[in-house]
Amino acid sequence: MWLLVRSLSVEHRSRDERSDRTGQATLAHRLPVCLRQNAPGPTMTLTAWLLLACVLVLDTGSHLLLKSASYRVRASDGVEFVLALIAQPRLWVAIGSFIALFFAWIGFISLVPLSQGIMAGSITIAGVMIGGRIFFGESITPSRALSIGLIAAGVLLVGLGG
Repeated sequence: MWLLVRSLSVEHRSRDERSDRTGQATLAHRLPVCLRQNAPGPTMTLTAWLLLACVLVLDTGSHLLLKSASYRVRASDGVEFVLALIAQPRLWVAIGSFIALFFAWIGFISLVPLSQGIMAGSITIAGVMIGGRIFFGESITPSRALSIGLIAAGVLLVGLGG
């Protein structure tokens, strides 16, 4: 999935690949990004936003599937619990979803600075909290609702370059 999204990106050529007239990378582009003058800005591309959406859906879905699989297991604990959990198809869908999430996450953080990616990726906390409310009847207190709103606002600011 990451390769498909990456190939669709018009910005797949890194700024580090720029070269001078001789074809050699210029000295300024050999420096780490943090040491360069005029380092690229932190705004996210459309591809990065799409990958972030994939990360949100896959991460939220994976966690909700794990909860659902464990919720269906009636065994008390220990080996019985593990054996009953392994028999749950939802567990295996969750594992597959986590594998897809891994590749979506790699694609996402390859397009944005790591500090920006980690902050933007925190939107998954809100997705899991809302999914817990919808599917498992978990409570969302006023302070949790405020937290969801603040996380969403923060992700938007980070994504827009704030």
